[in-house]
Amino acid sequence: MDDKGHVAPWKIEESGLVDEQQLARILGVDAGAIRRAVRAGQLDAEKDPVRGNMFYLDSVRKRLAAAGWDGIEPLLTAQQAAGRLRISHGELANLVTEGKLNPVRPLPGMAARYPASEVEDIIEGGRTREMITEAGAVLRLMLSNLVLVVAILIAIFPLIALVRGTTALAGVDQPHSVIDWVGVILAGLALLAGGIFFCYSVRYYVATIIVLASAAPWLLRYRHQRREGRIAVARERDPSHLNLGYDPFVSIQIAAYNEETVIGRLLEACEKLEYPNYEVILVDDSTDGTADVAERWAGHPRFKIIHRPHRSGFKGGALRVAMDAMDSRAEYVVVFDADAVPFPDSIQRLLPHFYEVRDGRAHRKHHVAAVQSYQWHVLNKDQSWLTEAVRAEYSGSYMIERPFQQALGGMKMVAGTAYMIRSDVLRKVGWGTSITEDWELTLHLYTLGYKVAYTPFAETPAECVSGVRKLSRQRMRWAEGHSFNVKKWFGLIFTSPMVSAVEKVEFAFYVTYYLQAVLLLIGTFCWVVAELGFHARIPGWTAVLGWSLVLANLLSLPLMNAAGLVLEEAPIGDFRGALGSIVTAYL
Repeated sequence: MDDKGHVAPWKIEESGLVDEQQLARILGVDAGAIRRAVRAGQLDAEKDPVRGNMFYLDSVRKRLAAAGWDGIEPLLTAQQAAGRLRISHGELANLVTEGKLNPVRPLPGMAARYPASEVEDIIEGGRTREMITEAGAVLRLMLSNLVLVVAILIAIFPLIALVRGTTALAGVDQPHSVIDWVGVILAGLALLAGGIFFCYSVRYYVATIIVLASAAPWLLRYRHQRREGRIAVARERDPSHLNLGYDPFVSIQIAAYNEETVIGRLLEACEKLEYPNYEVILVDDSTDGTADVAERWAGHPRFKIIHRPHRSGFKGGALRVAMDAMDSRAEYVVVFDADAVPFPDSIQRLLPHFYEVRDGRAHRKHHVAAVQSYQWHVLNKDQSWLTEAVRAEYSGSYMIERPFQQALGGMKMVAGTAYMIRSDVLRKVGWGTSITEDWELTLHLYTLGYKVAYTPFAETPAECVSGVRKLSRQRMRWAEGHSFNVKKWFGLIFTSPMVSAVEKVEFAFYVTYYLQAVLLLIGTFCWVVAELGFHARIPGWTAVLGWSLVLANLLSLPLMNAAGLVLEEAPIGDFRGALGSIVTAYL
């Protein structure tokens, strides 16, 4: 252990080899420095025809010892350890195991989270790293290209069928009887429902193709030469080494309801945050033993433990109580759900995204009200096929869909947990009492002209919902709260001059988001009745377009989820979840 009681994240195998990029991450230096050291004879390298320079890890032992990590029990392989880099300060990562600062299970899953692709260029415009392929990750490149090609092929099938079907329909006689008309109408309704559903699928395919293509080596080389176009957004200086001259006071706020089994883990992680100026406010309205666990922190100088005798206003009501108890010095608020386990540097990772660096100084981005981090649902991912599927869904959402939204300037949601918001803005808008208070907050922010930013580089480990019944109830609650707020804010969003055209289009996408499953059911029912009951077909459409729509709609989300797993370099076993997400997508 070091002087802070941290456990080193390295397992140095005597015969292990690492490549340039991995060694650079382990040592906290630039890969160019590794190559210069090789040319200068300061490092001995083994030549590999595919991976280039390779290094024995016993030399890394000496470097770690010199950095103060000598005599430490190893935890991870060097390749896994390289996956977690503390980019906020460029220091060695403080990755820890079960029972320590971040009790993540299974441990190897932690290492997969650090995405080493240039997708960051279209997300933040902050840093430029060498492609992971230059470090020899051939498998990752193959998977990425495979998903990209499959996504393109499946996405164009319905478009080809549409052209062929339209041509065939022009030469077909009209139906002769009422029964024939009913059959044709049902077949048409099936295709209409499938077509509307396909609009969502097109969006997923476009997002997958663009984000994967943006990380392709040929495009990266082009973008390094020509910084133009929508994807090569205007670059700003890297704010990750932000120096404001002081540490803004941060209020961490937690609303807990019957979280006895996980609340202690979160409070322990909050206690060990490596930030000098923060408080933790827990508002508990539980009926189980959550209060007893929380009382262990009641005397802690940073902690405020508040118990509510009722659940008025649900989570939003609890957070309203926390806001009232917030220290007046607070400039930012971080919200965590009870199942989250933030990394020690979580605050430092979120803060820079509220600022931009100009003329060597940090300036606040006044339009940015909140920053959403990556909800990295891996803590119990191996528990069942369902948790694997949920984990894959979040990967697709946070590694593909949200970067795509960020690149296009679309509306981005505050996602309920693991986000930071400016306290002055929060005091202004307050907390709503909707069962989806995060969606309500998002819409309120956008009507006032504020924006939500997103970064996948401030990941927060969390648990997956572990039961079909729990997942169904969760999504029914989301659908109810979502629909309520869409109805409430519909007119305000579309008439607000503060909301851009792209953001309004994104909101329109959200309006019918939870009707996708209904459209699938209606389309399938009409198709089956038309085919089996009336033997009615729209020539060239039902057979070709119908099946291509089914295939394209069915595979759009699993492919996006698989692409997300590719970008975050997830273990191969995690890709099982992409198949399971075919089922969970319609729960």
